[in-house]
Amino acid sequence: MRYYLIAGDGEEVVVDLVSAGTDSPGPAGFEFCARDGGEWKHRQTVFVRSLAGMLFTSTDGVGWSRTAREDLPRKIVNAGRIYDLYRGYKPSGAGTASAGGLTAQMPGLVVKIPARSGQEVRKGETLLILEAMKMENEIKSALDGRVKVIHVREGETVEAGKLLMELEVPEIA
Repeated sequence: MRYYLIAGDGEEVVVDLVSAGTDSPGPAGFEFCARDGGEWKHRQTVFVRSLAGMLFTSTDGVGWSRTAREDLPRKIVNAGRIYDLYRGYKPSGAGTASAGGLTAQMPGLVVKIPARSGQEVRKGETLLILEAMKMENEIKSALDGRVKVIHVREGETVEAGKLLMELEVPEIA
């Protein structure tokens, strides 16, 4: 699963859940890999275990820290920066993409396009489903607007950086 952390100034961190080991009776291991400057770096395994209804995490399997149990957060604070967190998709207009352009963040196959040209869309609405790395990723709108142009079709294979769709924001009178 891909996670996007996007700061207000457009800085973004991309993190992939590479593997999740839950077959053993011990703690579950989740391997994460972060993208930095176009390269995958910072590979790390985080172990998670439940004890007496509480969650504990560790990066070495020896020292454990209690973690608050909650649903997936929408914001993360790290070293004085606040990031919006998106799980499995990056809305158009977020991060380094232009406000009206929906760009493929990785190579993939366009599985479904529920949006149509000229359609009014709301923030968070699914515009396109892209299969990448054996997962279907819902590409959602980051803004309220209208679909201006769709540059791809269902069944098309796209490369990273391909412009998929353009959105326009209605002018306010």
